Amino acid sequence: MLSSDVAGVLNGLIGALIGGVFALLGVWLGPVVQRRAKKKGHVRYRLSDLTWEDQQHPGGYTFVIKIFNELEQGTGIRDVDVRFYDDESNESTPTDRPKHTGEPGYHVDYLNLPAQQWTVRKLKAGDIVEMPEEMRRAKGCKARMVVRPPGKREHEIKIPKKGEDPVERIIPGTQH
Repeated sequence: MLSSDVAGVLNGLIGALIGGVFALLGVWLGPVVQRRAKKKGHVRYRLSDLTWEDQQHPGGYTFVIKIFNELEQGTGIRDVDVRFYDDESNESTPTDRPKHTGEPGYHVDYLNLPAQQWTVRKLKAGDIVEMPEEMRRAKGCKARMVVRPPGKREHEIKIPKKGEDPVERIIPGTQH
């Protein structure tokens, strides 16, 4: 049998050793957990007011997109498209790459989304305005915006017509 003094010292050493192991795990795992927490989050999309102009030229459509990036780091979307679907068959008809209303002539090839901020854009018809037959077909269809976050598959979001309730969609944040 060990004396009570030796047993107390051994218990103290074992406790210190266990505490040291947990401290090292905390130091090692802390930054890993923090990095993962910063990458988690969502990107919230709110689409509204798809409006077709009645003019022949330039004509086309416009709609509003509001995006909030919840992530603690910036992200973005690329190759933004608008797909039109026939109401009856739900088959895809024309696809268009919209343009920025504030930057004439530039397609929406990407949108950068700063961390924890709103990004608001009004987009307009792209090359479809030069294709009267395609535009005529698209006018009677449902529209969906296609977004492609980094490293993720594409997502479609319904674009409601002017006067309809805005559509909100949450897409999980991207991992870099």
